[in-house]
Amino acid sequence: MRHRRNVKRKSTVRNINYFIGEAFTSIWRNKLMSISSMATIASCVFIVVFSIAMVVNVSSMFRQLEATTGIMVWIDDGLEREQVNELRERILEIEHVSRVTYVSADEGLEWMIEQQQNPALERFFANNPLRAGFEIELTDTRQTDYVVEQLELLRAYGAADVNYLGDVLDIFIMLSNVITVVSIIIVVVLGVLSVVIVMNTIKLTVNNRRNEISIMKYVGATDAFVRWPFIIEGIIIGLIGAVVPVAIVGLAYGGAIDMVYSSLQFMEDFIVLRTAGQVFPWLAPAALLIGAGIGFAGSVVSIRKYLKA
Repeated sequence: MRHRRNVKRKSTVRNINYFIGEAFTSIWRNKLMSISSMATIASCVFIVVFSIAMVVNVSSMFRQLEATTGIMVWIDDGLEREQVNELRERILEIEHVSRVTYVSADEGLEWMIEQQQNPALERFFANNPLRAGFEIELTDTRQTDYVVEQLELLRAYGAADVNYLGDVLDIFIMLSNVITVVSIIIVVVLGVLSVVIVMNTIKLTVNNRRNEISIMKYVGATDAFVRWPFIIEGIIIGLIGAVVPVAIVGLAYGGAIDMVYSSLQFMEDFIVLRTAGQVFPWLAPAALLIGAGIGFAGSVVSIRKYLKA
């Protein structure tokens, strides 16, 4: 019994070595078609990786903005202290308001100087054009629109204007949705194209080896034995096609994040983008699986049609 198991194990190892060897030999024989397949798969996987990295960061930015979104209520000039305190109390009475912080005009100007890193703005302290206001924090940011509506009703009590990042959040939502939809459409089109090209590559290999395959079938080779070299060939083409874009995006990702921070220096103070270490440990395997899946699908469909013929 043990001898039989050893023989079966050795036979399995020989078959696997044969399948892999035949797959690489076939790729080398049909270099142009194989490279074409790899390039198309690489384009598809590149868009997938790039789009997912973009969506992950946009979604992360949206969540951070949502978590830190505050509402500013600017106060009419000339309000007495008692009127300012009354306005503050009325704001605190609004549902979902958790905290109200008074920000003087000078404090607002200091914050602007710090954010813009422009000491020249200090000359405006003598005649400060900014208004004092209240910075409002919420218990639930999803209720921002409701709170803003209630704040608008306080104009009679000295609320001059209400500002919040609602428009910015809407832009991020729209941007995330557009990236997702466009990416899905492009990936589907390129995915289908990749499968078709892999099918053509496998068909070319099958045609070149049809006599050899006929002899193998004649002497009793099973469909599985005939099929596996072509399936492995498709998977190898898909994996190689996926490795290239994953490597490119992986190497360029850190530089792209640094470029974003250097171009938009204010972002680094309140927005943290995802690092490569946070994104690629799960994104890279997923991309390789997508590439291998495309190659597998193309080879299975192609060889199945031949075996049925």
